[in-house]
Amino acid sequence: MRRLAVLLALFLFAAPWSLAEQAASLAARPEAQAANRQFLADIAIQGTTLTVRPGVYRIAGRELRVEQAASLTIEPADLVAIENEPLKLSRDRPNAWAAGTPLRGVRTPGVNASGALAPGSLVIRRSPGGEQLIEGKDYLVGTEFGMVGIGPESRVAADDTVFASYRCSLRRVDSVFIDTLGRPSLVRGQPDISVPVPPEPAWSGQRLCNVYRPYHAQDLTEDHLFPLLEAPDLAVTRSTSGRLPKALEKIKAGKPLTIVCWGDSVTTGGDVSRGSMRYVEQFRRMLIDGLPNPCLPVNVVNISYGGTNSRQWLRMEPFTDEWFKNPGACPADEVTFERIIALKPDVLTMEFVNDAPMDEAAVEQTYSEILKRVKPFGTELVLITPHFTAAHWMGFRSLRENENRGYVQALYRFAEKHNVAVADASARWAHLWKEGVPYPTLLVNTLNHPDDRGHRLFAEEMIKCFR
Repeated sequence: MRRLAVLLALFLFAAPWSLAEQAASLAARPEAQAANRQFLADIAIQGTTLTVRPGVYRIAGRELRVEQAASLTIEPADLVAIENEPLKLSRDRPNAWAAGTPLRGVRTPGVNASGALAPGSLVIRRSPGGEQLIEGKDYLVGTEFGMVGIGPESRVAADDTVFASYRCSLRRVDSVFIDTLGRPSLVRGQPDISVPVPPEPAWSGQRLCNVYRPYHAQDLTEDHLFPLLEAPDLAVTRSTSGRLPKALEKIKAGKPLTIVCWGDSVTTGGDVSRGSMRYVEQFRRMLIDGLPNPCLPVNVVNISYGGTNSRQWLRMEPFTDEWFKNPGACPADEVTFERIIALKPDVLTMEFVNDAPMDEAAVEQTYSEILKRVKPFGTELVLITPHFTAAHWMGFRSLRENENRGYVQALYRFAEKHNVAVADASARWAHLWKEGVPYPTLLVNTLNHPDDRGHRLFAEEMIKCFR
């Protein structure tokens, strides 16, 4: 995992909104799945053609009228051909993203994209246009991540330069807009290896839906359509207010406040466009902007290390990854809870997507130990629920599924039991499809590193805890 690194606040003592009350509020709202089914009934799909029929569409809480039908051609996912890319075959057997020589055409800012390489398209030759090497003998290939290595009976050496030709797919998000006369039109998005963004129209119009073109997409399916069913501010999360009374009192009194943001590669800011866009920095800006006096002494400290989980920082679990076994790769004084203790923070926030494999017993044991260690300093804890990772890691069959990780449910229960604050990033990610956003398009490395937009979701939920 290391290799993957791997709203303004109103500072008032608001009454806490219990998880039960939030669940009741969610149950009382219109069912987004039903709204999605109605949208699908109002349009037609055949092959690569999307037909938008006349009628009234309810989009993000408002009615959008379509006056005339339009049949729109949705192009397949973009394919890029790479010819004669020079490379040397790794001596390591290809292993996911971690071993082998990466094909550069499928590279994200962090690692190679999962699933972008077109199956069966790779051809490796001794020279451009020269003798073709044989897969399985001369070279090995890890198709999912586009990694190659030297074969068991290779006619070339690891120091030889060979030439790879292949095709890779890109992701794209197109959008359907309705103009002021009620006429639908399609605006094609800009393809990207991992994080395409929805396009904007060149004229005045309202967005009806986004059309997702995942890797290798050909014909259009209902799963590719993301109507704008709800506005982002309608997302119901379990982020809690009123559970940081001591911190809020310090802010109200104008006293110094220290907040430590603790976590893994997401907290370090893995794959953000620049350091200022990591969620810790976005949260810091939101916090300071919402202070009664922006000059109040608030210190936000980032203590994090990619590839780690909370139990390793507490020395409750050994480092098992080979990365950490390398001498000097992970100094003991860098991944230790003593760094947090030394700061005696007023607030400790925790983000560990790497804690997701923990069951409820492990959550209770580990997080209780954290509470015990910070109790002497009166530190208040904020648990950040993890963002969504790659769909196949989540076990999703659809991008419209709800949070299903036992760890997250255990985290909610722990927070209720111990009256600990929650910043519910998970629920915000679960709401994205209702906003017309296919959540994988926010994962820079296609696996577990959010882009700048994904980091902002963390910050927005964190700031709710300071109300």
